[in-house]
Amino acid sequence: MVEIKRATAADLAEIYGLEVRCFSAPWTIEILYDDICVREHAYYILREDGITAGYAGMDVVLDEAHI
Repeated sequence: MVEIKRATAADLAEIYGLEVRCFSAPWTIEILYDDICVREHAYYILREDGITAGYAGMDVVLDEAHI
C-alpha cells in the first residue's frame, strides 16, 4: 500500500537517511528540522508497505515555489 503524508519531526531520521543516500552534499538534519518544524515548509513523505521511499519539500515565497 502506498501512503503520502505531511512530514513531521517524527519523520526526520528517515528523511535524513534518504538525503544522505541520494546526495553527495546532503542537507544536515538541522537544516531539515528547521525547514519542516520551524518554518513549516510543506514536506511530504511517500511510504510503500511501511518503508519510506521518497520525500518532497516545497517553500512558497510570494507567487513562486521552490521544490
